[in-house]
Amino acid sequence: MIGLVRLAMNFDRRINLAELGLSLFNRFRDSTQGSIAVVTAVVLVAMTMATGMAVDYVAMIRLRANLQVAADAAAIAGAREYSLANADAAQIEAVAGNFARINLDLEAPKAGSSSSGGSAGSLSGMETVSQMTAVSENTGGGGGGGSGDGDGSIAIKTTVDPSSNSIIVNIEKAYTPFFAGLLHQGLYEINATARAQVVGTGKVCLLTLNKNEPETLDIAEDARLTAVGCGIYSNSIDPSGVQIGPGAKVEAAAICSAGGVNSYSSVATNKRPMTDCPPIPDPLIDRPTPAVGKCDYHKTVIKGGFETLSPGVYCQGVNISKDAKVLFLPGTYVIKGGAFVATDTSDIEGANVGFFMTQGSTISFTKDTTVRFTAPKDGPMAGLLIFEDPGLEGKGHVISSNNARVLTGTIYLPRGELKIDAKEPLADQSAYTAIVANSVKLKEGPDLHLNSDYNGTDIPLPTGLASSGGRVVLTD
Repeated sequence: MIGLVRLAMNFDRRINLAELGLSLFNRFRDSTQGSIAVVTAVVLVAMTMATGMAVDYVAMIRLRANLQVAADAAAIAGAREYSLANADAAQIEAVAGNFARINLDLEAPKAGSSSSGGSAGSLSGMETVSQMTAVSENTGGGGGGGSGDGDGSIAIKTTVDPSSNSIIVNIEKAYTPFFAGLLHQGLYEINATARAQVVGTGKVCLLTLNKNEPETLDIAEDARLTAVGCGIYSNSIDPSGVQIGPGAKVEAAAICSAGGVNSYSSVATNKRPMTDCPPIPDPLIDRPTPAVGKCDYHKTVIKGGFETLSPGVYCQGVNISKDAKVLFLPGTYVIKGGAFVATDTSDIEGANVGFFMTQGSTISFTKDTTVRFTAPKDGPMAGLLIFEDPGLEGKGHVISSNNARVLTGTIYLPRGELKIDAKEPLADQSAYTAIVANSVKLKEGPDLHLNSDYNGTDIPLPTGLASSGGRVVLTD
């Protein structure tokens, strides 16, 4: 009897367990918590991948920044070698490459590991290229971003351009991201490029001194400015310190603005204009002015015929007109007040003459005149063709002559403006012509030539216009 009772109780328990299991299954079937868990798992995977890719991206940005620092330092170091008298392309490349390797914690390349594109022991050639490659292992935490930023090699390439005293350094690294690498994405090429140039060195053909105004160097529509083997510089920090109009053409060893350059797409330049260049101090600021005494001549007026003028102090201007032919004897001519004007078909010339403009005097040579002048070889105006008094307010000076092909020497207008609007070539037959002025305007499509053949004449170049120094600037 007791056994039957126990059997019944066990049977009831089995029935209850079966019901309980069925109940649990139904609850699990109807529950939404399972799907939430699956979605959560998927989201976590996606978030993990996104975080990993973000980490890779930050690492790549950091690596590129480190490569850029190394490239900048290498380019600057290489450009500084230009100041050495015996510097050659191979030496400049070697210095740049060594600086890059030092910043990247790389060992020096083994003998025979570099190849050169013809870097001989001279800077007289055009571009020379040197390729230096060092392999870095992923040892972790390499200084400067060189050896601890992913497997792969680092290639350092230097390009020397003697014609512009510049060097370009390119550093390229093969990089394998960690997370992307897990997905078999392979190597990425990360590169940084820097270009450094020596400015304010060698020959200065044209320099505008105004530091703040826009368009202090204004090369207007269709104007041509050819500075053979020498540089063009503007000290204005204004964003439009240099203005180059549509259709203009500029050729120079360097085109450099302390501020900005505003140019049109139709502009043709042989060198890319550089901005944010260091200003060049006035190279003639210490030049003493000639003595200004009492007036030797008053209101000089010549209308036709042939005349010979002698050095001296000319008060209240000099006016030459009609078909006059005037020969200026060698020496210093002080124009004290008034204007030095040549108009009509007048013909004026003089060898070894210098004009000192004071007390508001100005120069104006109109389009049909003929002008031929060379600066003095010695004396207070040595090398200076036109010299404006720096202690007085600057004035505007205009050269419109279509036959002023010989203007040998330096035009120095520290506070004045020089406007050139001749239609024919100007100063193209001069051994050298240099302009240092507060501002220069080339209007109405002139064709100005600034030659720099200093050895082709006995007219001295004023000290400071051919400096052996210079400043190194990053231009890219």
